[in-house]
Amino acid sequence: MLCPLLFQPVYKESIWGGNALSRFGKKLPQDDFIGESWEISTLEPYLPTVAQGPYCGCTLPQLLQTHGPDLLGRKLPSSDFPLLVKFLDAKRSLSLQVHPAAPQGKAESWYILSAHPGAQVACGLKEGVTAATLSQRLAQGQAEDCFRYFPARPGDLFFIPPGIPHSLGAGIVAVEVEQNADCTYRLFDYNRKDAAGRLRPLQVAKALNTIHFAAQSNQYGRAKIKEREQQKGYSRILYDMQNYFDLQLLQINDTFTDQPKEPCFTIYVIAAGHAVLAWDEGNFAVSTGDVILVPASLPAIRLHARSLSFNVLRLQPVW
Repeated sequence: MLCPLLFQPVYKESIWGGNALSRFGKKLPQDDFIGESWEISTLEPYLPTVAQGPYCGCTLPQLLQTHGPDLLGRKLPSSDFPLLVKFLDAKRSLSLQVHPAAPQGKAESWYILSAHPGAQVACGLKEGVTAATLSQRLAQGQAEDCFRYFPARPGDLFFIPPGIPHSLGAGIVAVEVEQNADCTYRLFDYNRKDAAGRLRPLQVAKALNTIHFAAQSNQYGRAKIKEREQQKGYSRILYDMQNYFDLQLLQINDTFTDQPKEPCFTIYVIAAGHAVLAWDEGNFAVSTGDVILVPASLPAIRLHARSLSFNVLRLQPVW
């Protein structure tokens, strides 16, 4: 039987990155601008490897080939892993961008781990902004004026469906949970140049064709709460991800036992604190920044909090 899998991430440099992920358990290379830490991925070349145990060094695609049904559950095809998980460090603002719908594109969410005072998330367009308006503002270098902005604070959760333009603002560290795709169309990148002095490419025409200009403002932005649960030892919040995936926030002060109703994998992202993750055959310690994939073949796991504050994102696909 497979055991819970703790992954070693792959780091990606970015023009907008920094070194803030070191505060969240990441052992970063020196003198690099790390914008992304890829935690759970089947997209080359960013393939995290199992960090410990009998499958140490294996990538997720390798495990899917050898243990697909045990890992995913029999309702999901072994060749199609549905989720992608990253940590983001936006020392500078990300480009103004948009994602198409699956299979090329994705819905995504941002859970804010830290934010400088005054930090903001751009999500969606102001009422009345049309394709013609946005095109004109882009030509004038004033596209930022067309966006809706939300203050970002630790613990906030934002939901961005396909077709909604957005940007993570400067001074924010976030967990990014998304459908398993990496297609992005950039609208505007603040005229920044890379290390070679080149402007990063834009995909304005594709972006304008992708944006849902008629989208209602209640369909995106701050994530809505579908359900709250308070039990001895933990509290649970289920957020509305519009059936793209299942995302819950667990705040555990004692012990949380997870027994999924359907055999399906579960991803746990440790947002803050320390705990012991246990199952019938073993256990190991987890702490801030760890990301664990629990195979569908495990009937139950337990999280025993070892700090006053222990917050976990619990992720599953939606069938």
